[in-house]
Amino acid sequence: MSKTSSPVPVSVITVAYNAGGVIRDTIESILAQEYPNVEYVVIDGASTDRTWEIVQEYTSMIDVAVSEPDGGIYDAMNKGAELASGEWIIYMNAGDTFASSDVLSSLQELFVSDADVVLGGVEKVLVDEYETRRFRQTPGEVGSLWKRMPTTHQSVLVRREHILEYPFDTSYRWCADQDQLLRLQAAGKTFRKVDTVISVFDCQSANYTTKTSVER
Repeated sequence: MSKTSSPVPVSVITVAYNAGGVIRDTIESILAQEYPNVEYVVIDGASTDRTWEIVQEYTSMIDVAVSEPDGGIYDAMNKGAELASGEWIIYMNAGDTFASSDVLSSLQELFVSDADVVLGGVEKVLVDEYETRRFRQTPGEVGSLWKRMPTTHQSVLVRREHILEYPFDTSYRWCADQDQLLRLQAAGKTFRKVDTVISVFDCQSANYTTKTSVER
């Protein structure tokens, strides 16, 4: 009888700073994933609100949790990749959630394919004083990556070895995720697109994770 291979390990990394109002939803979304081989890493930038207190409530279900000053979101994301051990990495930052509990399970065939980067769809949520609006987008063309991100980084999975080889450039305040994908593309890595909506991106929560260490 042949042995059934175990599912490829996937690391989900959450970067947070003063995200006490949204971090719980993100954590619970990740812990609800049905995929059987998820490693969860939380990188907190020494928050001064209840963020770290909330993270500690889930200590038994989080594999790696660190709270210390950093140089901003991309420095924290690089740190998360270094501390992770999964074959694949996806960043689901504070305020963002998976679109459903079976997202990672639905992608597992790609984890054992020749893909180096997987791009999925995103649901963007914008709340104003009048209404909550939701916009679903499938990933754009990889050939236009030099002009725009084909999707949000919350809907991108990359093999960890490539993130370590091509880390986020921390000199960028914005768009280091696009820059990283451009460098992976230039290096000849294989991109695969799927119409699956991977993440729900909370447009209102961007301010929780983009402050630099100077602003902190």
